[in-house]
Amino acid sequence: MDPITEQENHRKALALIICLFVGFMYWESVWKPYFNPTLPSAPRGEQVAAPKPAATPDAAEQFLEPSVALDPMAASDLTAEADKPGTAQQPTAPAAEMTRYPSDARVSDAGVIEVTTSKYKANLSLLGGRLTDLYLLEYAAKPGNGAERLNLVTHAEHAPHPLGVYSGGVDDSWTTYQVVEGVQGSAVTVTAEAAEVVLQGTLPDGRGVTKRLTFAPDSYVLDVAVELSAPAADSGRALLEWTHLSTDAETSLLDPYNVTGYAWFNGEKALREAYGKFEGIRQELGPLRWIAQADKYFMAALVAPNELAPGYALRTGSLWRSRLAGEPTSVQLKLVVGPKQYERLEDLGYELQRVIDFGYTGFVAAPLLSLLHVAYSVVGNYGLAIILLTILVRLALYPLAAASFKQMRAMQDLKPEIDRVREQITDKQQQQMELMALYKKKGVNPLGGCLPVLLQMPIFIGLYSALMLSVELRGADFALWITDLSAPEKLMIGGVGIPVMVILFVISMMVQQWTTPSAMDPTQKKVMMVMPLVFGFMFARFPAGLTLYWLTSNLISIGQQKGMYASSGPSRSALYITLGVSAAVFVFAFIITLI
Repeated sequence: MDPITEQENHRKALALIICLFVGFMYWESVWKPYFNPTLPSAPRGEQVAAPKPAATPDAAEQFLEPSVALDPMAASDLTAEADKPGTAQQPTAPAAEMTRYPSDARVSDAGVIEVTTSKYKANLSLLGGRLTDLYLLEYAAKPGNGAERLNLVTHAEHAPHPLGVYSGGVDDSWTTYQVVEGVQGSAVTVTAEAAEVVLQGTLPDGRGVTKRLTFAPDSYVLDVAVELSAPAADSGRALLEWTHLSTDAETSLLDPYNVTGYAWFNGEKALREAYGKFEGIRQELGPLRWIAQADKYFMAALVAPNELAPGYALRTGSLWRSRLAGEPTSVQLKLVVGPKQYERLEDLGYELQRVIDFGYTGFVAAPLLSLLHVAYSVVGNYGLAIILLTILVRLALYPLAAASFKQMRAMQDLKPEIDRVREQITDKQQQQMELMALYKKKGVNPLGGCLPVLLQMPIFIGLYSALMLSVELRGADFALWITDLSAPEKLMIGGVGIPVMVILFVISMMVQQWTTPSAMDPTQKKVMMVMPLVFGFMFARFPAGLTLYWLTSNLISIGQQKGMYASSGPSRSALYITLGVSAAVFVFAFIITLI
């Protein structure tokens, strides 16, 4: 774009940068369609139980597949089935209770096996052989609540629990399993070696079914192997299912990464679809390596460890199902549940780390996230780790910042000659040609001060993604009143929450703009001072970890500019001043963590 005046060029370039960033933030934060249901839970024992939806006929019916009637068998049919050889273990349900899936009371009465590892506590029902609960022992249901653990099994009355087997139009929801191996009593504790639980039962059509579940120590991986005594009448493949119950509740519009939905990997690329954008009732996804249901921080994925397996996504009412198929008489899959930790998922293989959606800047975000974890291993505090990571990024970008400062300073020095050309030449075309000749003679690029900033944008956005998606920040304490880096920070004074870091961020942004070398006239400069207030309103709802990053970055930038001004441009002394300011910020942060 040919400049008309130096001021116009600089204003347009700066406006372009601001519009790009604000537009990205506004699109991601407000207008990008997404859906994030709240995860209801049904904890037991010492956990605080969450309320379940009422068990009404309508509530039960909403969980049915379209091809399944509400009452597939009358009570008399069930009684007749119970009299047949090999089906005596099937429960006889009163006619008033008949639904497609058993009630929670029937599941509980049939017996539950409790399996505890170092990572989770799982409750496995004997009626259906399914998971009724899966508590992550290292994660609270809500950050700051140390008593209630997060339950990845979401459920309502008369809805199916996960890990159901489906074959030939029947399933094992009403199958009462017998423990044939691996359990002494009603509890299993997995310590140094893997524990195997083997269940046997009979499907409604008379076929035998065996479920073999292998719980590994210190792992979020559960191996599931299913064997059927015979193929179904239609010779179709047997399937294993994971379920997730959602509600209509939505999260903050200022957290675009908090999306709950499907993710699947077909061996070449990962695809995703939020629940809110799911069209239809059933989707055939083709041969898959894995299919997952995940939110911002946690996931449950069915993995085909050998060959790609046909995958399906289904929606029945507020119940979301994911299925992977096996052979007609067997299914062998891995269930991977737990936090979306990038390095852990990468180590597991199967390209499971792709369940994390970093967006277009993933090539930057993933390494920065790994670097954040390395920094944490050094300092032991994620707030300090964010500051350390910010310092490293700012130092790596110092050459670009120096080039930007040099060009802007050159434009500022050239301002008297630009004003002279504008006063002497009134013809716009001639004025333009003279200005271009002046820029060429002095070796100045009118946009040179802005281009380095544009080159930094992918890094800033990538770091933004990394911090927003880091499950390690969930409930992570920094210092003083900042006890959760994944949530907005507020200092409570007299019952009023004051976002102290956001206020400091706005002030630092104003100072940074006021001290930035620019040829803008005073009026334009005052107009630009409105931008920090706009960002302040946005950051008031952003996670504290992200605010901490931007505040640290601004403080370093202010010191960097002062150093360059003091030494009349980029120099060794300017670099030393940048290092000194960075060290001072880190030391101050370290001190307040000790308070």
